[in-house]
Amino acid sequence: MRVLIFEGDSFLGSHIADRLQREGHDIVCVYTHKAKLGCYPSVPHTKYHYNNSLAQIERIVNNEKPQVIIYMREEYIDSIAQFQSVNGAFMQILEASVKHRVEKFVYLSDISVYGKEKELFTEEDETRPETLDARCHVL
Repeated sequence: MRVLIFEGDSFLGSHIADRLQREGHDIVCVYTHKAKLGCYPSVPHTKYHYNNSLAQIERIVNNEKPQVIIYMREEYIDSIAQFQSVNGAFMQILEASVKHRVEKFVYLSDISVYGKEKELFTEEDETRPETLDARCHVL
């Protein structure tokens, strides 16, 4: 299966890429980090550096023709302007997924959307985001 991973240079993204590649999947990663601190942009599957160009998203999805897109947002959102920028890119990825008939779209979030009431959460739990960043994940 051909899998396109956004933020494939992140800690989690690089481990997902490695695991899927070991399982025999064809992996292409897109990375967005400007600084290399704490990131893994040299993983062998990384192919694209996304530079905030919405046309670039369309081109990547069209060229790679993935069956699956895995999207995760690594950056912490602390302003409405930053949310609008990140959300615009996310919507473009979704639109390109539909246009190019991507079979599966996986959105990875973090547990901050559930609040701090418990230590173990499932998808059935009600969300209780306490920060702007967590609220952005719920949207």
